Amino acid sequence: MRRFTFLSWVVLMGMGMFVACREEVGSGNDTGRRSEAQSSYLRGLEYLSARDYDRAIDAFTQTIALDPDDYNAYLERGNTHLRQGALDQAMEDFEAVVELAPDAPRGYTGRGIVYAQRGMNERALEEFAQALTRDPDDPRTYNARGMTYARQGNDKQALADFTRVISQTPDDPLVRSLACSNRGLVYARQGDYERALESYYQAIAIDRTNAHAYTNRGETFLATGDHDQAMADFTTAISLDPADPAVVRAYQGRGRLFAEQGDDERAAADLSAAIGLTPDDARLYQARGRVYVSLGENEPATADFERVLELSDDPVLRQEAEQQLQALNASGG
Repeated sequence: MRRFTFLSWVVLMGMGMFVACREEVGSGNDTGRRSEAQSSYLRGLEYLSARDYDRAIDAFTQTIALDPDDYNAYLERGNTHLRQGALDQAMEDFEAVVELAPDAPRGYTGRGIVYAQRGMNERALEEFAQALTRDPDDPRTYNARGMTYARQGNDKQALADFTRVISQTPDDPLVRSLACSNRGLVYARQGDYERALESYYQAIAIDRTNAHAYTNRGETFLATGDHDQAMADFTTAISLDPADPAVVRAYQGRGRLFAEQGDDERAAADLSAAIGLTPDDARLYQARGRVYVSLGENEPATADFERVLELSDDPVLRQEAEQQLQALNASGG
């Protein structure tokens, strides 16, 4: 089954809401402190938009130090942690949002995304239900819930959620683009590549910076044998957001294409980049190990196949890794 990846900005909140909240708290001697907190928060949003995640976290942390009750800063810091794949830290921040603002939906949505990323889909759906109780029309929650349904193989419910977002959010291009891309994933899993490509083209037309749509479209081109288009899409996705864990599949896909072309050096480089973003994915080590074998680099190949055995219980992966290790040992590697 195709793996589904969340985009962490699914829980982004607009800075206008932050400004309104800031204006409602404190007075007098607090004015300078509130102004400094607002400035650091807005810097954090700028860093987040620029994908400078470490600086974004620093800025939101400064906001929290100045105003520990500002749930927006916790929300955006949690969102940034999600972009980095730091689920424990993200959950802590979303817990703080729920505690500080129990009537705001996005803290529950954030918690739901973390649960879904951990494979706890039923817990995730419970959180999304809490969010929708507070805001029945929140498109980000429907997007996240659709992804969770997709992870469960409930394509009908997933498509209904994505279609609702697409039809009801004309003024939110980021969310609409994400929903189109996610809908394409469902169609691709069903083998309906034509409709999948239509959804990806729509996603990219709405937001040309949607790296995930390029990655997904590249995988569909790869599945249909259009390797040139796949290579172009993977390269675009990587150029848009090279440090986002969600573009691992772009590195993986491009690495596969480089290997098929006999360009093992670049294949190894792409697979190494993917491993740097998701260091516990046994399949990436398996793929890189094969490339190292092709390059005649037996020592790193051995290390990669041994890593597969450490990480994976999958019998197919383990059998190949064991066979590769036996061959390497027999050759003196």
